[in-house]
Amino acid sequence: MKHYFSLIEYALWVSIIFFQFVACWILFRRKIFFNSWKVFRYYLFYMAGQSVVLLALSFLVGPTSMYYAVGYYLVDFIEAILINLVVLEILVKVLALEGNKIKLSRKAVLREQRDKLVKQ
Repeated sequence: MKHYFSLIEYALWVSIIFFQFVACWILFRRKIFFNSWKVFRYYLFYMAGQSVVLLALSFLVGPTSMYYAVGYYLVDFIEAILINLVVLEILVKVLALEGNKIKLSRKAVLREQRDKLVKQ
């Protein structure tokens, strides 16, 4: 049973972490992109932090440990939520869909439709 990753796997992991932090630095340097794509920004910084945390967990408890598995599934769950939010942000900004308006009740929808009719 394998208790640790090979040297090549750790080298690839560290290089991925390096490039994730380079991407974060580039994103931070471009203020316009940094301010307009907020969820993507959170996702990118989260992924860089996640890689560091999982690498540390791999060294501390080993990749076959139950603690590593629980940590991996926890950060993977958060990553899945952030990916969904990034897709929603792309749909709202690029395709100009009205996903940024949340209607809490049918009453609010009827009020908005009535206001549109009054303006016409």
